Amino acid sequence: FIADHREIAAKRLTHKRAFEWEGTRVELFLAESRVGQIVTVVHGIHRFVWPDSPLDHEATSLRVASLAALRAFRASHGALGRLEHRGEQVMWRSLTEGQVGYVIPSTIVEATPEYMVLFQHAGSVCKRRTGRRGGPSGRSMLPGGWDGTHEDRVWEGPGMMRLYSRGAWWSVFRRWNPDAGRSEGWYVNLELPWSRTAVAYDSRDPVLDVTVADDLSSIAWKDEADLAFEVEVGTMPAQLAEKARTEGRVAIAAIEARRWPFDPSAWDAWRPDPIWPIPTMPPGWNQVEAETVRP
Repeated sequence: FIADHREIAAKRLTHKRAFEWEGTRVELFLAESRVGQIVTVVHGIHRFVWPDSPLDHEATSLRVASLAALRAFRASHGALGRLEHRGEQVMWRSLTEGQVGYVIPSTIVEATPEYMVLFQHAGSVCKRRTGRRGGPSGRSMLPGGWDGTHEDRVWEGPGMMRLYSRGAWWSVFRRWNPDAGRSEGWYVNLELPWSRTAVAYDSRDPVLDVTVADDLSSIAWKDEADLAFEVEVGTMPAQLAEKARTEGRVAIAAIEARRWPFDPSAWDAWRPDPIWPIPTMPPGWNQVEAETVRP
């Protein structure tokens, strides 16, 4: 089909192709099967889950998406298409099996097609699931331990700059020193690639992290025992745990090679505005939309 029809070059994107077919524009979407769901990753950033049986309409020799499926895609695409701008207040959420594990309100410092820089304010109020916890550090939610509610957790540490390269499995935290006007220290937070929804940036924190000396001279794994505990009790899939270790090694290699963003000078241009208010938790912070896929 593709070879026999004229492609519309302006519509050649990472997630779709378009062609002229008998006077009609036809768009082909890249769709993948993931854990029983059909997923399209839009512009390499946004993840959309197609409704069940999206290809339930047949046009001559082609099976095409139903009107309901297309309407769902257009609705989510419109919601996700809003601009990201400096000073915008956003939420980052860690989701576990469709449940909101914890929420961090932040402010956008810079957003480009390649990366995002967020600022987590000192004194900001985060949300965390409540219930029965255990494990080596006492922080792991036990199987069936969530009581269905969340508690407020005030971030009592310093303001934090957070850099995320879109599509990566980790982000980099650095402490913001307002007196010196620079970012200091390094911390690699392993996490699934972010998924943008109408209310938040969603991910999942697989427990394991990487700590780094301020001068990048030493590197260490963090929370390995907690990760092993969660795999053992079944709250962390073994495959995800292994993927986290693999991506952690990718981050470590970047640190050792001093590749971007592990170059202190690269952070000089990123500064929070001192007049920015501390973000508050917006309505809908705990809503998980059915049409949004969690990585």
